[in-house]
Amino acid sequence: MVRMSGKTNGGTVPACRTLALVAVALLASCEERSSEGSSTARVVLDPMGVVRFDDVEVHFPALALPAPGEYPAAADQSGVRFGSVSDAGFTAMTTGKLVVEVCAPERVAMVLTRDGSSEVRIDETPALRPMEAAVVQGGPAEPIDAPTDLPGPDSEDLFFAALGSAGTGLPGQHRVADSLARVAPQGPLDFVLVLGDLFTPRGAQSGTDPVFERCFESVYDAPALDVPFHFCFGDREHLGNVEALAAFESLHRRFSAPALSHTFEVENHGVRLAFVAIDTTSCLGDVRNPLTRRARSSVVQNLSASDADWKIVFGHHPMYGGGSAEEVAEQARLRQQIEPFLSDHGASLYLAGSGRYQAVLEAKGGVTHVVTGAGGGPELAESVTFDDDTLFAATGGGFVTARFDGEALQVVVRDVDGEPLFAHRITK
Repeated sequence: MVRMSGKTNGGTVPACRTLALVAVALLASCEERSSEGSSTARVVLDPMGVVRFDDVEVHFPALALPAPGEYPAAADQSGVRFGSVSDAGFTAMTTGKLVVEVCAPERVAMVLTRDGSSEVRIDETPALRPMEAAVVQGGPAEPIDAPTDLPGPDSEDLFFAALGSAGTGLPGQHRVADSLARVAPQGPLDFVLVLGDLFTPRGAQSGTDPVFERCFESVYDAPALDVPFHFCFGDREHLGNVEALAAFESLHRRFSAPALSHTFEVENHGVRLAFVAIDTTSCLGDVRNPLTRRARSSVVQNLSASDADWKIVFGHHPMYGGGSAEEVAEQARLRQQIEPFLSDHGASLYLAGSGRYQAVLEAKGGVTHVVTGAGGGPELAESVTFDDDTLFAATGGGFVTARFDGEALQVVVRDVDGEPLFAHRITK
């Protein structure tokens, strides 16, 4: 179970209701057929890198489910390995082959040849292995009620959504997308900010890469989501060909990723709002790399070039929020390299999409920080720490919506089903 915590601008208040993070999945059985007979096996899929059935494991890179085809026992560039598992651990096979018909959360069908005469065949709906239970660590102990006085649809207002780390390809990503479609009419929805790591596991190689269909087109296809999706780059996209996203943009009117760093503006209630996308992955690189220097300088250039009344910055990596030692170090570097420019140039909000949780943090130098990396749903949710600077924290999947009414920007954190958990009002 998860406790979601929050506090108002006036001080600490108890946290929100709890959610169940991981649903119980039924283990599916399959038949093992060999020259010696048959026996029952169970199929479990861990999207972070393992298919297990009976005493066999197939290993693959995280979130890179093996594509249909034939894989030899000798390790190849795909990173797919297979072998036997025992109390002593995993032993990779050196002979034989694996033929994959399909490997997906809905179905696993493959044939493993151990030697010339022994085969293991499976064709079943797998159980998804639950991740370690994600929780909100710390925070006030008593629950608070979710917001119930949110304004209704108003076409005069600006209404947008933001989500990050969504590209799991798992049922949870589709569940979040379906929830976003149900919430969209409450705006109505004007556009979506995609905060990186949508095209997993290794970005895209071309404008027609199948990852676009798997992680975008077949997921956000509801009529209510026929709006622009403004994209910023994450770590996963940088593992591929970043130019492929520009090629994809030229083929799809809803998708916008004109450059690693870019800006777009909208006018609402007579007020101009600038949305500035920054490439935090490049910003965190070696300063000797020209791409790193360009990414950092573009933050200043894009912010200083805009004289909009409101400036909203969005990127992949957060500047606050905790996490692993590596993540904390990255946040400290971004605060040193980027944060002063946000304050100096009048930004009011920074939205980040790394870290598979959600958090609203107290304003720093006039900038409210929001982390919403839960777009992939509950399967890969991560724990989050509630500290002294945290206004609210939650995990288990979800997204953020924001409404601008001409005077203030109201940010609403929503769970995996689109239900509002916490609302925070930002004024100039």
